[in-house]
Amino acid sequence: MPKTSSKKDKGGGKKDGDDKKNSGPPTAALFNKVKITPLGKKKDNKNHSSRFRVSQDRELQKLPLLKDAGSGVEREELFIQKLRQCCTIFDFAVDPLSDLKWKEIKRAALNELVDFVTHQRGVITEAIYPEAVHMFSRNLFRTLPPPTNPHGAEYDPEEDEPTLEAAWPHLQLVYEFFLRFLESPDFTPSTAKRSIDQQFVIQLLELFDSEDPRERDLLKTTLHRIYGKFLGLRAYIRKQINNIFFHDSRIQNQVRPVDISKHVARKLAASPRYDVTCLTCREKGLRE
Repeated sequence: MPKTSSKKDKGGGKKDGDDKKNSGPPTAALFNKVKITPLGKKKDNKNHSSRFRVSQDRELQKLPLLKDAGSGVEREELFIQKLRQCCTIFDFAVDPLSDLKWKEIKRAALNELVDFVTHQRGVITEAIYPEAVHMFSRNLFRTLPPPTNPHGAEYDPEEDEPTLEAAWPHLQLVYEFFLRFLESPDFTPSTAKRSIDQQFVIQLLELFDSEDPRERDLLKTTLHRIYGKFLGLRAYIRKQINNIFFHDSRIQNQVRPVDISKHVARKLAASPRYDVTCLTCREKGLRE
């Protein structure tokens, strides 16, 4: 066998010692160092922000604590004041360090509202329902950021790195407050149905396009609570979920109607405690 020259070529080739060192089959340790990123997939978690309508007046004033308010009308008025204060929308994308003082006031107010509704009784009066629903709607119903891979494969939560919502420090608390509101023993669906209606459900379902797994998980629980408490909305919720998948071209071209239930389960990221069967389709239509 002729010997290989140990001199470098003009292009700066490797020496014999380097060739011998790298010759032979690759080891398992070498494979472990290689991180394969499929085309169209993200490498790192990134914070994206939805398109919020940032409030013009964002200079919030710290209000008295609800626990220090008197009972009756005074406490109800302060509760409403805090709900309206939490309708203030801040910028978390363009300038995340802006308005830090007032962002903290809103965060503290949301935390207080969560604790108040969780541990107090007789505080959800008739006047609170529209204010609470409006606060939720003002914060959550928004234009979501565009998909990270609009022309590639559909987002797979088990394989793709998640896209995280930059405004989550406030959004999470809004979701938590609303869930405690729905779960409160004082909550009366017959009063709430004036505010939680079909239009509310449509906007809620649109949020399942969020790529943030934290938001989809809380959306699943929120929809479950609404489905359980509002008997008059159950058929409508099933119908709208059916319509979403029938009008999705990706599913319409690939999936028969009888298979839509599988996609509903995936969309809602169903867990063992989540009764997806109540939202699925049968071969001849929706279950009544």
